[in-house]
Amino acid sequence: MPVYDTVIGALRRQMYHYLAKHDTPEVRDVFLWALREEDDETAGTVTYIGWRLEQLIAELPVHMREAEARGDKRTLRRMKKLKSEAK
Repeated sequence: MPVYDTVIGALRRQMYHYLAKHDTPEVRDVFLWALREEDDETAGTVTYIGWRLEQLIAELPVHMREAEARGDKRTLRRMKKLKSEAK
C-alpha cells in the first residue's frame, strides 16, 4: 500500500476518534455511513469506538433491521460487532 494511502487511512481513523466525543445526529449519520462504506480497517475503528455514541447504540436495532431488509450482510455484520462492543 502506498504511503499516501496509509497516511490518509490513519487520518480517517483519527477523525472518527474525535467525532465519537460528539453524539449529534450528524455524527451518528457519519458513523452509519462508515459502517456501510469504509474499508475493513477503518470500519473496525468505528465499531471499536462507536460505543461512545449512546443514541446510535439505542437506534442500532432499527438500522440493523434496515440493513437486513436490503440484504446488506457486511453492514449488518459490522453493526452486530458495534452492538457487542457497546456491552
